[in-house]
Amino acid sequence: MERYVNSELDTFPGQFLQLALDGREYRPVVFHMTVDFPTHPIPGQEIKPHTHLYSYHFILYTQGKSRTFASSEEIDVFPGRLLITPPSLPHVFRQLEGETTISHEITFSFRDRQGKGIDIPFQRILTMLYGKAPSGIGCNHAFRLRGGDTARLDQLFRQLLDKLKSLEPFAKVAAVETFNTILLTLLNCLGDGKNIQEDGIRAVRDYMRLNFASPLTVDELAARAGFSRAHFIRKFKVQFGCPPIDYLRRLRINAACNMLRATAFSCSEIASETGFENVYFFSKTFKKLQGVTPTRYRNQPVNQNSAL
Repeated sequence: MERYVNSELDTFPGQFLQLALDGREYRPVVFHMTVDFPTHPIPGQEIKPHTHLYSYHFILYTQGKSRTFASSEEIDVFPGRLLITPPSLPHVFRQLEGETTISHEITFSFRDRQGKGIDIPFQRILTMLYGKAPSGIGCNHAFRLRGGDTARLDQLFRQLLDKLKSLEPFAKVAAVETFNTILLTLLNCLGDGKNIQEDGIRAVRDYMRLNFASPLTVDELAARAGFSRAHFIRKFKVQFGCPPIDYLRRLRINAACNMLRATAFSCSEIASETGFENVYFFSKTFKKLQGVTPTRYRNQPVNQNSAL
């Protein structure tokens, strides 16, 4: 079992995944996270449900079969069972009977600069972030995932834990990208497959968001989408308003903006960490997209970064 606890309650950096509500801006913060957590059944135990102020839970079961309790009812749990509990939902993750289970858990919230959280349905959070949400998620809190979706989320949960625990520079920037991919994966696998299902172009867009610092090529991205190079570029531009290489550069510059504001690393170090071949090309691209040099950007407050 591995665990992460955010003792300082740091929110994710930058304006990525930012919510605007009632004149306030809220950013995600992961309070704690556990991977491969074993839960043993205790028959006859007293059930004392509780709620959390402003906190949301994701619980993904990967091994074992049992029964647990949430929202005044008992729920079967098994590999592929996903539980989503909003702040207002009474719950207690205790096994009532059956086998020992293994699960992953994320507890998170959206907080403003003063530390105040929000208590809104998870469906509304997805709608505010991505413009849509699965229709059934508003009234359900227990979901049965397909095998491929379970394996994908299992991998992403482990990646997020690694990034959250890492002491490497820019790990938190990578963590917010992974958290975003988890939300997009949920948006996809909990949808009805008609209006929510991500197509090849969107899947590649999400891959770019997660791997923008890698030496990606248009040919590689086209292959991932299952299209020829020319067809991929055309479809990507229609869907997202710019060619894939321009979108990739914007991702890298957006990450560089966060690093310039949050760290004291040199431009050469930031260029390397964001996927640029050299600091000259990084500086040239940065000025083209932001209108100022990286050094000037670092020394002046910036009101808004581009949303990707």
